[in-house]
Amino acid sequence: MEIKRSLTGRHNGLSPFAASLFLLWSASIAQAQTERPTDAQLADITARGRALAAYDFAAWHGSDAIGPLKPAPGTVTRYIARQTPKGWTVAFGRLTAARDTFLVAHEAVRTSTTGEFEGFTGVAIIFLGTH
Repeated sequence: MEIKRSLTGRHNGLSPFAASLFLLWSASIAQAQTERPTDAQLADITARGRALAAYDFAAWHGSDAIGPLKPAPGTVTRYIARQTPKGWTVAFGRLTAARDTFLVAHEAVRTSTTGEFEGFTGVAIIFLGTH
């Protein structure tokens, strides 16, 4: 490979120092990828993946249940899903201006009693007072 010099006499490519750093970095990445994760690490990764998939599933079906309720504009800007002993619950609402309180406008509750997904039921929640 021919390195061309610009009018200032500098290289139009990587400096030897930068090339050395790149080689060291790529070698360390290659070495890190050759070590197999332990069974415990793989179990932890699997558990996190399953938890994320369950959260996503609850949020997806929860938002489907709330849609027909036609929330008023501005009342729903975020959602929080949580697993309870009875199943998943997804709260839909917004943060206060101070961003320290989540005001729930609607909630979707899993109606399954068998542990399998049967659907969510949308429930409107009304707050009295100011906040």
